[in-house]
Amino acid sequence: MTLPNSRVQKRTRFHRFLALLTFTFSSFSWSITHTDVALLGLMIDSYRIKIETWSSIDVYSDTGPNIDVYPVELSMQQRLFNVDDPEEVLLNAKNRVQASAQDFALNWQEKGIPSWEFGERLEGSVEALSNLINDRMSAETEAEIRARQLESLLQITSIYVFMGNEVAMTYDITKNSNVKEMVAELSESIRVTPVADHSFAAKWRYIKPVILKMDFRAPELVKRHALSMAVILQRSLDS
Repeated sequence: MTLPNSRVQKRTRFHRFLALLTFTFSSFSWSITHTDVALLGLMIDSYRIKIETWSSIDVYSDTGPNIDVYPVELSMQQRLFNVDDPEEVLLNAKNRVQASAQDFALNWQEKGIPSWEFGERLEGSVEALSNLINDRMSAETEAEIRARQLESLLQITSIYVFMGNEVAMTYDITKNSNVKEMVAELSESIRVTPVADHSFAAKWRYIKPVILKMDFRAPELVKRHALSMAVILQRSLDS
């Protein structure tokens, strides 16, 4: 039996509407995940710049970053291509992180012992960028949890790296941060919301007691483990 033209047209329009709706929601879901992954990557990069700046006097010169930090700065710029930032709020915050890290390094090189005034600027710039990133994460529960876990992990690591270097003579960075509480909260969060990659838990079991004891016999290994754990958290959203 042949349907009247009006019914055929209505059915065709309905099917087109369903197809458009399906495409829209699938694209929206993908874009949120893609944006979340890019934002977490931006957070990792900002903390990595801070951690490297605490670690060594020569990560920046007056002409710019050294060979270790330059790829991180490029990575931050590339990640911004994957997020909506029409007013360049994230871009400006990223630039402040890089500028404050360079200022800290140059002050360290000039004075021999850096002034905490410059360290405070670096701390503040990384925190400001992290706050912006957290505000822009999607409302997905897992994305919010991973962002908090990642930020906590890298802040704990940055405190450990700072305390293990000569910059610790300038300021007691643990004065305003209870590392034991931070570690305990992160451990509980990981227990409640674990990641599928078993290497994450293994790395955490290794670095957790080292950080709690402020054991500085292998700081580079702790730093590498922590940064790889951060990447695992980021990739868990993209799996």
